Amino acid sequence: MATYKYRITDKFGRDKKGTLEAGSPEAATAKLKGDGAVVHSVEETTSVEDASWNITIGNPVKLKDITLFCRQFNSILNAGVTVIEGLKMMQESTENKVLRKSIYNVQVNVEKGETLANAMALEGKVFPDLLINMVAAGEATGNLSVAFERICVQFEKDMKLKSMITSAMIYPVVVLVVAVIVVIILMAKVIPSFQEIFDMLEGQLPLPTRIVIAVSDFVVANLVWVIGGIIALIAVIAYAKNTESGKQITSRMCLKIPIIKDFSIKNASAKFSMTMSTLVMSGVPLVEALGIVANVVENRVVRKVLNDAREDVMQGIPMSEPIEASGVFPMMVHHMLRIGEETGNVEQMLEKVAVYYEDEVETATKNLTTAMEPAVICLLAVVVGGIVGAIVMPMMQIYSLAT
Repeated sequence: MATYKYRITDKFGRDKKGTLEAGSPEAATAKLKGDGAVVHSVEETTSVEDASWNITIGNPVKLKDITLFCRQFNSILNAGVTVIEGLKMMQESTENKVLRKSIYNVQVNVEKGETLANAMALEGKVFPDLLINMVAAGEATGNLSVAFERICVQFEKDMKLKSMITSAMIYPVVVLVVAVIVVIILMAKVIPSFQEIFDMLEGQLPLPTRIVIAVSDFVVANLVWVIGGIIALIAVIAYAKNTESGKQITSRMCLKIPIIKDFSIKNASAKFSMTMSTLVMSGVPLVEALGIVANVVENRVVRKVLNDAREDVMQGIPMSEPIEASGVFPMMVHHMLRIGEETGNVEQMLEKVAVYYEDEVETATKNLTTAMEPAVICLLAVVVGGIVGAIVMPMMQIYSLAT
């Protein structure tokens, strides 16, 4: 299927330009005329962005794009527009090219008889599993607009959590980067400029000064390799962090470091409660909902707990029992779950837990930021202050000899 650029006057008399996908120029023209437009020109085009050799790294469709799509599509459905017509309207308003192409594919598959959920699933990783399962539940119960409303709220909360986490990490990362740059400048430029003064001293230099001079000499002689090594180390850490074994290690570390542990557990509790509540309220079976939530939670330790809980629930064991036995989740989570199971209001109890832990995550994020700021400053002061002290020590020795 090729991409065609067009110039038309729509049924409302407005001139428009854009692109669409079709099997031939005739098919593209017929599609445009079918929408009531006057077609002025249709030409096949291949832009650099759309070229077949273009390589995409990662998922180009972000949570923000999906959230906007869900919010707009929900408004369209509430206005009484059909799913197919709504998908056509979304193609015109969606800016992300990959998402726009996927929406077109979804529309084509729905027109062929696929359900909306199945059509979304055919697009690979473009649409999240959580969205697909919510849409499937909405179609099964006849409450598709309700499903989109709930998933919009869910995604907006997820974006808020991610935004808070990102904000908490910006400051320490920036300070650490500045610290590395400052140390390299001190070693490569500042320390060598004091070499003549150090040579004037009689006797042996203090040990810290000798260490700093040795490091400085190494950095000056191998500056390119040092910078390259730092970049390579950052790249290796970034790569390893995204591998399954790296995620397993970082997940366990996050549950062992005191301040980070508090934040990680509260974040996992909020994500678990929020997502489970949304799925169960939408009619997704409990076992299936646990499997979906396990894939949504990023911490691998918590993910294993939820997968194990899913196996237990399949055997008829109440969900609160494996959650409590894991020792990972706070007491409030499994207590509220047990009450919900006894009263038959699991989704309502989970919603209350989610609201509570969303506030707790915000507080934990502020605490984490408050604790990390002085810690990073102290680290910077120790490193830079140690280097400066090593330079000053022999100068004090010169001053004492002069007096």
